[in-house]
Amino acid sequence: MLLGFKTKFPNTTPTNFKEKILDGTKIHTIRAGNRWKPGMKIHYAIGVRTKNCDIFKIGQCISVQPIIMRYGLRNTIIEIMNGDKHSVTFFANTNEYMDALIKNDGFDNPYYFYQWFGLHDINCHFEGQIIHFTYFRY
Repeated sequence: MLLGFKTKFPNTTPTNFKEKILDGTKIHTIRAGNRWKPGMKIHYAIGVRTKNCDIFKIGQCISVQPIIMRYGLRNTIIEIMNGDKHSVTFFANTNEYMDALIKNDGFDNPYYFYQWFGLHDINCHFEGQIIHFTYFRY
């Protein structure tokens, strides 16, 4: 399945997601919904739905983890599920998991991550999946 990546943040700063996927520093991506399943083929692409579409890598979805992100009055709350039995819940500003989540998703700083997912808005509630490109899990 096609998995598109943007090349720039809204402020025109380059995301470098393509380079980070190719060099192995972006080891997962977070997407809304729950359509990805382990074993699905991934066609990594930029410029999706344009004449300049570039499928730059073909790989496989190793695993998925459901994720919920909510903006709280004092903190952003992240919950990552590990199957039906266990979950990792943490406050974004007070846990080493957040630093790992931001880095592993290809963001260079928390500000861009929070902006990307709308985690600065009191009404933010994001539900989706972490699509893992490696065997790493939270």
